[in-house]
Amino acid sequence: MIKAVKKYLKDTFALRAGKVSDYLWAIFGTILMAMIPMWFRSPLVDESVKEVPDGLQPWYEVIMGPQTYDFYLILLSVCIITPILEELFFRGIFWKLLKKFSDETYAFFLTSILFAFAHVDPEHIVGVFPIGIYIGWLRLRSDSIFPSILAHVINNSIVCFLLLNL
Repeated sequence: MIKAVKKYLKDTFALRAGKVSDYLWAIFGTILMAMIPMWFRSPLVDESVKEVPDGLQPWYEVIMGPQTYDFYLILLSVCIITPILEELFFRGIFWKLLKKFSDETYAFFLTSILFAFAHVDPEHIVGVFPIGIYIGWLRLRSDSIFPSILAHVINNSIVCFLLLNL
């Protein structure tokens, strides 16, 4: 019984180690994905104006505020807990469900699209979609959820780091 449960969880969540190259792609590809938007910033954009999507405003206010217990809790949530849970849902459970009705390519595209739309605000959806495609590609390439989780954690950590250094 325990073996059956372990196998089910391993298959549902793609709990496989993957190759070292998958983790290197997760690390360096995600860093590159985070840097690309900065390269295309217009010098005409007023850098003093920082627009934050409405849905992210409460998080942003805590992150930009004093470093209290809430600050560290939000940072832990945004950088570690949320990426793990989102990947377990989108690239784990939902991916497996879609594979039952189609193939991995379909699961890759649909989970990437739904991942972006789960972020609600139109500005956030547009910003999240490319990284969602990349993270989905990592899951497709590696047949493991761990590179996707690593990439998601790195992405969210970079965003938080950039916000803290504005």
